[in-house]
Amino acid sequence: MFQFLKRRLRGSGSPNRRMTDADFIRLLNESYTYLRLHRYRVLSTELPGDLLKRWLMPDPDNPSTSEYMRNFIRQNNTLSEIYLPAFVFDHVLKHRFGRDIAAFGKSDMEDAARDLRAYILLLNYIFGMREAGRTPIEFDIFDIGNYDTIIRRVENEEPDKDTNAPGRKGELSDSEIIAMRDAIFGDLMDGYIDDVIRVLKEYMSIDFMRHEDILLRVILRDMAHFDMNPELSMRENSRDMFVNKIDYIDDDSFELHLTEANVHLDDLAAKLFRWRKVRRTDTSHQMVIRRGNSQNAPYIAPATFYPLKMAVIRYDAYERGLRHKAGLRNSREMKLEAKEFVQDLKRVADEHGIDLIQLLNRI
Repeated sequence: MFQFLKRRLRGSGSPNRRMTDADFIRLLNESYTYLRLHRYRVLSTELPGDLLKRWLMPDPDNPSTSEYMRNFIRQNNTLSEIYLPAFVFDHVLKHRFGRDIAAFGKSDMEDAARDLRAYILLLNYIFGMREAGRTPIEFDIFDIGNYDTIIRRVENEEPDKDTNAPGRKGELSDSEIIAMRDAIFGDLMDGYIDDVIRVLKEYMSIDFMRHEDILLRVILRDMAHFDMNPELSMRENSRDMFVNKIDYIDDDSFELHLTEANVHLDDLAAKLFRWRKVRRTDTSHQMVIRRGNSQNAPYIAPATFYPLKMAVIRYDAYERGLRHKAGLRNSREMKLEAKEFVQDLKRVADEHGIDLIQLLNRI
């Protein structure tokens, strides 16, 4: 990569616009490091202002975007500030979507130019909203497959109203609801993950197949995707899985060994399927759970993660001789855990100064 960049640096444009090797590589590394840390998924509400300004390109609707991309591929004077977005966009296409711009034909290049135009348009929207002191709607800025849906949401968004105006008290905008929900679920899940790791660090590995059956709802799309496209089905984009084993990785993460179930939890809840008929299938998965990453696919629904946390705590109590079995004792204990989960939600909401009932009524 550095040799490739140096070739571009030596062939770049006029002296007054040329960056030094060190300057340009530093700027790229800062962007690339941020992208890697966020797994090439960046929310509109979380992109740092300095990166946003670097990634902007003027005239996002200009039809010359195709020529812009061709110049980038041909290495024609590509080290002015306006080409940093192309490096960033190329990097995400390659590492998140496996699309290599250098190998594109004419049709692929037109698609990439169209995607880039939408990407820059959305970045300019974020910048404009922030400059106006307003909060942009939340979306993954690199969710290329949903750009049409995102742009429709932006176009249909009503201007922010004065929150102090009569009749506005207590009302929440869609972006406020999403931000509140993410704050609550993010902190809740991080706390649960800490509880699991605290116990798991002592045992390093727990084999749940010897003790009890735990079903988790594993969601296969980012939470932001459901926000952007309400027509997405949670059921079609999730799988319910049994926990076989759990392994300690480090103080921030652990690994789950899972097997898909032959039933969906919704059918169990609706009593369309009996527990005694629930079985493991032959489809297995391994999944790393990490703090701060509880809403990027694949992730576990908080309501089903809580029973996993409690199973780990019960296992610890069993190993210490404080319980005669690691599994749940009875239905009363199960109902108590469900009540405690709701209490946890309220506690975290209170810590953020959020009215949980109002929030749940709006979600």
